[in-house]
Amino acid sequence: MRRMKSIGSDVRFVALSATVPNSNDICTWLGRNSQSPEEPAHRETFGPEFRPVQLVKHVYGFNYPGNDFQFDKVLDKS
Repeated sequence: MRRMKSIGSDVRFVALSATVPNSNDICTWLGRNSQSPEEPAHRETFGPEFRPVQLVKHVYGFNYPGNDFQFDKVLDKS
């Protein structure tokens, strides 16, 4: 996406998600347009009242008896 915007083409993106938690970061990454890329893209948000089914979030932790770098190495071994 950024490559298309960097060559100056007039491409419009529509990004939709019902659950993305970092929509502000995505808007900043996309930028408003090629003339003002530092300005975030337009964002519409909808609350849970628009969902036909209630969203339930579960976060599962993982205890690793080492440091973060060792844990990353364990994940790379697949």
